[in-house]
Amino acid sequence: MRLATLLLALALGCGDDGGGTDDPVTDGAVRDASRDADVLECDGGGCVSRRCRLLDYYEGPAEDGLVVGEMQDEAFVAYEAGGDATYVFGFQGGVMIQPVVDVPAERVADEPCAQITFRHRPDPAYPDDAGEVEFFSENVFIDTLEAVDTRFRGGAYADQMGWAAADGVRMILEAEVRGPDWALRTELPVRVVDQDGWDECDVVPTTFAIGCELVELSGAATVESVGDTTGLACAATAPVTLTLAPSDVVVPEGCYELTRTIDVERGCIDDQGLAPGVVLDEVFWTFPADPEQECYETLGVVERGCDCL
Repeated sequence: MRLATLLLALALGCGDDGGGTDDPVTDGAVRDASRDADVLECDGGGCVSRRCRLLDYYEGPAEDGLVVGEMQDEAFVAYEAGGDATYVFGFQGGVMIQPVVDVPAERVADEPCAQITFRHRPDPAYPDDAGEVEFFSENVFIDTLEAVDTRFRGGAYADQMGWAAADGVRMILEAEVRGPDWALRTELPVRVVDQDGWDECDVVPTTFAIGCELVELSGAATVESVGDTTGLACAATAPVTLTLAPSDVVVPEGCYELTRTIDVERGCIDDQGLAPGVVLDEVFWTFPADPEQECYETLGVVERGCDCL
């Protein structure tokens, strides 16, 4: 949708060039300025007008009055104070919201180049729900705003705010747009949700890796039962049932199955002393958020390859 470039980093890798002109422009290529005064400069983060990039932007205080929101079903929806902002995963696994800025036409006038800055800080009303925003405090973009009806608009920008799934993160979002002789801003508290909206299971932390959304939990696991290992060869398996008591988050009932049965080689059962009632402290569980997905899973015990006693 946009010719935007992320000046902070290429952590998200949000796509290909994102724009073009009558002349072909490829990644890393710059057309000769003598041929066209307003050329595109492109890299892995997208393309931006050279003229916009080199323009001096207003450095004075920004006035209130900027509108910021996101695109939903091809329509612009403004964020509301205390409302929701949707996050997505970038292809490299980073988490980002995709804000759109909306500016009155009289501010832009004949110069659509703009510097767009998004800042994040924890919401003091929700001190335990800040996620990773303190580590991703600011992202800056240079863009060419586009006329839409009687306004000018820019977005959707790859505004990274972390690496882990951000469901339920609360933050103060500040947006600022600067032209050569003006600046507008706004800030408001938002809750971050995924594209399906809010669900109580979203409080459980997940991460995105190798095409899978993975639940990550830690705590103490109790061995509920161990199958009969009498006469089993070292590498033969028996079922072991474990129940995890997470210490890092309260998992709402019905969200994920925390009693799991896995097949463990007899040698590993003996080596780890697995028996009914044994409690394994500080174990780490990773399993697919969607049980229908075939993804990497670990439940805090060694399942294969142990030496036999």
